[in-house]
This record gives sequence, structure tokens and C-alpha cells, in this order.
Amino acid sequence: MLDQNILLVDDHDLFANLIIDELKNFNFTRSSSVQSAIDLLESNHKEISVVLIDLEFPLDKLQGIDLVNMMNEKYPDIPYIIMSGCTDIKKIVSGMESKRVKFIIKGQPKMFDELELAIFKAIHIKEKIESDKQHQFLTYSIKMKSKIAKLDIILKNTKAADLKVLITGESGTGKECMARYIAKRLNRPFIAVNMGGMNSNLSASELFGHVKGAFTGAVKGKIGIFEKFSDGVIFLDEIADCPMDIQIQLFRAIQEKEITKVGCNKTIKINPIIISATNLDLEELIKENKFREELYHRLATFKINLLSLRERPKDIELFTFHFLNEFSNQNPIDITPDALEYFRNYPWKGNIRELRNVILKLSALAKESNSEISLKLVKEALEVKISPKINKELIIKTLNKFEGNKTQTSNALNIHRNQLYRYLKQYQIDEIIESKKGRPVKRILA
Repeated sequence: MLDQNILLVDDHDLFANLIIDELKNFNFTRSSSVQSAIDLLESNHKEISVVLIDLEFPLDKLQGIDLVNMMNEKYPDIPYIIMSGCTDIKKIVSGMESKRVKFIIKGQPKMFDELELAIFKAIHIKEKIESDKQHQFLTYSIKMKSKIAKLDIILKNTKAADLKVLITGESGTGKECMARYIAKRLNRPFIAVNMGGMNSNLSASELFGHVKGAFTGAVKGKIGIFEKFSDGVIFLDEIADCPMDIQIQLFRAIQEKEITKVGCNKTIKINPIIISATNLDLEELIKENKFREELYHRLATFKINLLSLRERPKDIELFTFHFLNEFSNQNPIDITPDALEYFRNYPWKGNIRELRNVILKLSALAKESNSEISLKLVKEALEVKISPKINKELIIKTLNKFEGNKTQTSNALNIHRNQLYRYLKQYQIDEIIESKKGRPVKRILA
């Protein structure tokens, strides 16, 4: 499953469930009313990649067009796709061209294929917007400027076909941010794939596709990520967690520049740029026979190691003011000198991601007081949280509480989502969840 979160706004249960069942590549959250969608966007819009909007809500005061207008005004960076059973849909929403990706007519032939393609295009639009912001974010850092300069030389003097980049560094240091920057410099579409969340039985299909009848449940053929992004940049995050059998297929795909769909002998030529990332030592994993050496050498033509915040303390102040500006919402928030000094000396084990989350929390608290972040406020926000003992029963209980939503589950357990994926694999929890109803748990927001 891809990391992008898709907000589906539709009050028709049957149709919404059909979309979720058919488009298993995406992580859906469903809102059954326009108001619940507005509430979710206001509280969590940074986690939403694309919004699917049904225009008609017969029992509600607010209609889909109201959500479209609100998004154009408040969330211009989030692309949306408009759905309707009305064949004259373009006239209904005439003038809504700024963020419109595609109009989907409900019930038309090949509707789900068109919808999947529209979502991928919408994600690409969002990625381009984000990459512009993240380029500024990367060059903002003092020690990163020299790495960026060296990377630019490599990108300028290396043929795209020969470009394979391995990005290493602790969690939260900006590995995906760096991958997006490379994609922007090369002007290629970008897709991120979390290899830690891959299931051995389904990952070959997701990566390389399958033909109809290839396995039980394969009622139609599927185009995999490598074929779909053949001319793009594929970012393989958490590559160290890739199943060994998939590593063999990855090596062949990268080495031979061709793939074979599951259930088919015909090869398909591909030419994507592969960027991978990990926070683990792959060379040590090779010694332990947990990672294939030949794949490592194919992935690591060029290596970039991102420093932790502890190794670049001068950047802490720059990032602090960067995030304060991001979360100020045009109402400036100050930070006292002693609070900033406390930031400089804090270990930041979660690196930039942790710093950003803390600033987000502090910004919300500061708005309730005098728009100033004090040392007292900082100490309260950074108070050590003791996570409960993470065991199989606790994870299943928390997943059930949040109806399978892994982002909310990891937040509740106070662990990173990639660590949650490792627990799911270790305890084989995905299979347990799927076996209850015979299909994956869906994220539903009433």
C-alpha cells in the first residue's frame, strides 16, 4: 500500500466501499458528510494527499460544491477529484479549474481505472507543490547546503539511466525530502513506496503488476508501480525491511531494466530512477544474511548520508523559526531566548520530524496564551512520555479502536509509523485483521 492518504467524501455506503475495495493501492479515510470532511481537513489537512468529492448530498445542507469552494479558498495545495452521477457535471462546476484534476462520472465503463489514474495524477500535482517547499527546506540548513551542491553536480553529470541513490540517516532526518528534491531536479514524476509495509504475498503484484487469474482474487489485470512510473522516480523507503524474495525481483528489475507481471512470462521494459532509503546499516545486514549484497551494490551507486540534528546543532535554530513561520497562520509566534537555548541542548532523537511536531504543539498552545513560547511551555511539551509496553494485544486493540488507521495507531502508541509496520510484520497482525471479515479493515470517518 502507498503512503498517500486519500479523503473520500461520499454519503453512499455501497459506492464508497466499492471504491475502497477496488483501489487497494491507496490508504482511504472516508467522510460521509461534507461537514465531517471540513472538520477533518481543519484538524489534519497536512496528512491528506487528495480529496475525492461527490457533489450530491441529498440529506445534507452542505453539498460537494461547498467543499470545493472551501478547498479553493483554504487549501489550494490539496488537489481534488470531483465525482457525480450527472453527465453534465462540467457545467455544474464550471469555473472550478484551479485545482480540478478530473471529473469522474459515476457508473461509466472503466470508472475505477479512470479514477485510479486520476488519483495518481493528483498525487503528482501535490508532490510538485511539496517538492517546491522542500527544496527551500533542504537549502535552509547550513550543513545541508554543501551536500546539495555535491548532489547537484552528480545529477548534472550522470545519465538518468545510471542514477541509483541510497539515502541513509536516522529516522526524521529528511530522507524522503531529499528524494523529492532529486525528482524535482530531474523533472520526473515521483512515487514513494514504504517497503516496511509490504506484504510478501502482495508486494510483487503492487510493484510489478499481475494478469487476470494470476492468483485467487485476481479478477482483472493490474499495472504495477514500476510500469506506471517507468519514466519517473520510485522512492523505496525502509528498503532494509524489504522481504528477501522481493529483493531478488527488485535486483532483476533494476539490473535488466525489465519486469515480469505475476502470472505472465512476457517481459516489460522499464526505465525508472530508483532512490532507496534506510535508517539501518545495510552492510551489517548483508553480513547477517538479511539483505542481498548484489541488490545493495545496485542501489548504492551514489550514497548520501543525512546528519542527525545532534550532529548539526546550529541548524536547530533555523528549523525552529522555519516551523514557527509555517504554523503561525499569519499570527507571529515568538520564542523566548531561554526556550530556544533549551531547544539547542535537547537531544532530538526523532530529529527534524520530532522538532516539527513539537513546534506544531507549542504553536497551538502559544495561541491560547500570549503568542509566546516560553521555557515553561517547552519543558511541558518535551516532558518524557513513557510508552506502554508494545505487545501484540495492545497493537490489535489500538488498531481496532482506530478502525485500522495506522497513522492514528502509531500516534496513540507514541511510535513512528515505520516502527508500527515492523511490529505488524513481526506479529503477523495484518493477516489477523484481514481474517476477521475476509478483507482489509477500512478507515471510515462517520
